Amino acid sequence: MVTGTTECAWVLVPAFAQPEYRHVELVGCIGITPQGQLVRLYPWRFRDLRPEQRFACGDLIEYDTDAPGDDLRPETRYVDTRSVRVVQAAAYLTPQQHLQLWAQAPCVPMADLQQAHLTDGTSLGVVRPDAGSLRLHLNPMDGSPRHRLLQEAFRQVGRAMHPTLARHPVEMEMSYRFTSAGHAHALRLLEGQAQASCLRHLRRHADPIEAQRQLRLKYEQRLPALDLRLVVSTLRDPSHEFAVVGLLCNGTSLEQATRAAPVRRMPQPAAH
Repeated sequence: MVTGTTECAWVLVPAFAQPEYRHVELVGCIGITPQGQLVRLYPWRFRDLRPEQRFACGDLIEYDTDAPGDDLRPETRYVDTRSVRVVQAAAYLTPQQHLQLWAQAPCVPMADLQQAHLTDGTSLGVVRPDAGSLRLHLNPMDGSPRHRLLQEAFRQVGRAMHPTLARHPVEMEMSYRFTSAGHAHALRLLEGQAQASCLRHLRRHADPIEAQRQLRLKYEQRLPALDLRLVVSTLRDPSHEFAVVGLLCNGTSLEQATRAAPVRRMPQPAAH
């Protein structure tokens, strides 16, 4: 744990909410430092950030770290939200520069990441599934305590980032099954944009089979065709299971890949 310092990181993806913070919009993000180290930044109530502090995926932000709390995962940074400053906005990056951001983070086989977790506590990584191996699985929520916690966590994400998730409880537990370096893995997909997409499809299509077909088309074919990589993290629960908490494709976050915006030029200083 790094504490009492000032750091910079490029924001890669939003992170999954911590379900123990009930009814509070505490979320975080996952970023990569200029030195190529993945970091987990939280907690903050995003709406409490001043307008000039509010950042997006791809932005370079600077922040001060607080003293550690009860999260001992080595990549975690507890951020003093008063110190957050946007150093460079993603809108001024070219697609090639976006690609270079997360290309710094080495892709490792999932089995190696799991072994590193046992050896030195590594809890965060980027994994590229074997080509053609991704399969999306959808499991209806059944009202179990595990699923109620999951729904509460997504409501928390929704209040901060995805209004659809705040208005409607998630109906499906999503997971990815894939091979990595030839080994089979199954990880829950805990990504807000994916769940929001799932809700939209379930409401758009009267036939649930067609809704699931459209979701599989997107998450098994369209996104993998954009060089999809999985941002995986352990969860803060006794299981320490790895889950997919972010999706990166074609040099952008999932949000940027599905909502392209024109690249703006960095303003030039006025001539004197």
